[in-house]
Amino acid sequence: MNLALCAHPGKLQAVSEVVQLTLPEEQRVSVSTVTVGLSAVLTCGIQGTLRPPIIWRRNGIVLNFLDLEDINDFGDDGSLYITKVTTIHMGNYSCHAYGYEQLVQTHVLQVNVPPVILVYPETQAQEPGVSASLHCHAEGIPDPKLTWLKNGLDLQPPRSSKQLSLIANGSELLIGSVRYEDTGAYTCIAKNEVGVDEDISSLFVEDSAKKTLANILWREEGLSVGNMFYVFSDEGITEEMCPQGEASQPQSCVWSSAVNVREKYIYVSQPTLSRLLLVDLQAQKVVQIRLPVPENEPAVHKIDLETFHRVKTISLKNYSCVPQSMAYTHLSGFYFIQCQNQHKTFAKPPSQLLVDSVTDTVIGPNLNLSGRAFVSPDGRFIVTPENSKLIVQTVSFQGELMLNQDLDNPLAISDLDFQPSFTESNQHLVVASSRSGTDLLFGDLSTGKVEVLKSLKHPLSPEDWPWGGPNRVVVSSGLFEQYLVTPSSESLFVLNGNKERRIAKFRTSEEATQ
Repeated sequence: MNLALCAHPGKLQAVSEVVQLTLPEEQRVSVSTVTVGLSAVLTCGIQGTLRPPIIWRRNGIVLNFLDLEDINDFGDDGSLYITKVTTIHMGNYSCHAYGYEQLVQTHVLQVNVPPVILVYPETQAQEPGVSASLHCHAEGIPDPKLTWLKNGLDLQPPRSSKQLSLIANGSELLIGSVRYEDTGAYTCIAKNEVGVDEDISSLFVEDSAKKTLANILWREEGLSVGNMFYVFSDEGITEEMCPQGEASQPQSCVWSSAVNVREKYIYVSQPTLSRLLLVDLQAQKVVQIRLPVPENEPAVHKIDLETFHRVKTISLKNYSCVPQSMAYTHLSGFYFIQCQNQHKTFAKPPSQLLVDSVTDTVIGPNLNLSGRAFVSPDGRFIVTPENSKLIVQTVSFQGELMLNQDLDNPLAISDLDFQPSFTESNQHLVVASSRSGTDLLFGDLSTGKVEVLKSLKHPLSPEDWPWGGPNRVVVSSGLFEQYLVTPSSESLFVLNGNKERRIAKFRTSEEATQ
């Protein structure tokens, strides 16, 4: 492709200069793949005589003048340099010559990630005749393939074997009826194009009468700091966490939300005191961080968790958006911010904004959505309850945010959570609770199939739940478990999300006495 562009001559200018730019057709879209942690160089293919400086954009935002730590356009060759690439950098980057936006080259950056494995349990002891499950979860880009070894030798279960079978693409190894000879070290190996990782799950088969070290380890497994939980009450976490009122009477603490970071720290906010509290789980120590924030401010504040300093404030004033909730995916680094209108007189409904964490810039509205966004643990699925549907978006390994599908939603959603699929690795189910009814919705994000589980009794009415947020929460038990918990007004339901979703109900003390 050739583009000849002539500068407009001035009134007294006798000769004008011609800028001729070229970009081969096959280079209009260039795909680059880099491994996480390395550097990337994107070279603009636009060439020509008297070529003006090259301008780079990401999500429509000019990068050249942002003074970013990890993205620069050093030198005169028109290349873009990205240091220590992470998954937030994946996505599309475009380049054009300054003043000539009609000739554009697009660079698609895919970031590959070596596999990282988690096995569960690390050690277990079983009696002969019972079943045993060994789980292996691997994340990476592209999706890793899983294989198993037993005591260092390849494990290839026969296809029709009831004794030994691989489930969900090898992410679960099921032994139907354990025997003494099944004792051993089972190694799960995950491999993709850029790396390999492995871990061992040990199985001991022995009579219950034998008190061995394996039994002790198995029974005491989980008694660690990482499996503790914290309750934030109106008296605080510990006594010194709430300010003293008159006559040395403690005032009630008001907590907003908390987040657990890498099972090492909990950051919890106290909006009425304009501060965050940092709970160090290893040292069992609490540190307070004061961050004065105006009430109903149309902005998002970015904080460095190491220094506790505010790095940047992202203004949402142009969208009259006061943040109500926020979700994040590390794939391309998108924030999904649910807004409430700053000016209540506006007829326009609240919107959902898309923010790029690489540039800390608002991209604009996310489609025409206005609900709260929920992101799956792997960052690949974004689910937004909207009217009578669940809008499902996906992030590709090239960083493209795509509308995947709409799941029919017969419920007025109160809360939503994700559960790992029991049939496919690296897939999830979405589980949603009803705000006013007795139903629980299960949606398969890979197939779009929806099922509704009924008769879970009524939750507290929204009017009886004055604190905001969901009046009927639903919580998944995590990566390697199949259970879900959701309350009604009088009961707590524990559900088995696998094997036909059996239900168990824990009654309240009031019910138990009737």
